[in-house]
Formats: sequence, structure tokens, C-alpha cells
Amino acid sequence: MTGAPGFIETVAGLLKPFQGFENDKTRLELNIQRTKDRDTGELTDNYALYISVAKRG
Repeated sequence: MTGAPGFIETVAGLLKPFQGFENDKTRLELNIQRTKDRDTGELTDNYALYISVAKRG
């Protein structure tokens, strides 16, 4: 998902209850990164939200 920083931060905040699903075998990770323009490679004013589940150990 991409958008303005305020939008991404709001959505990320809504996902915090999912952290309750973490356990000794899995870990939930939320990352927010600035996006790059596909043509120029320059950073834009938009951000991307990445959600991943990682295996522990």
C-alpha cells in the first residue's frame, strides 16, 4: 500500500492488534519506506507499508 505519510501511519496503527498473533514461532514486522519514482529513481513524497511474517529461530 502506498500514500502520504499520514495515511500510511494511520493504517499502520490500525494493524497493531495483529501483533497479538505473534508467538514463539512467528514474528510480525511492519516497515514503512519512502517510495522512489520508477523513471528517475528519486525519492517521492509517498510512502509504502510492508507487512511480513517471519519464522523465528
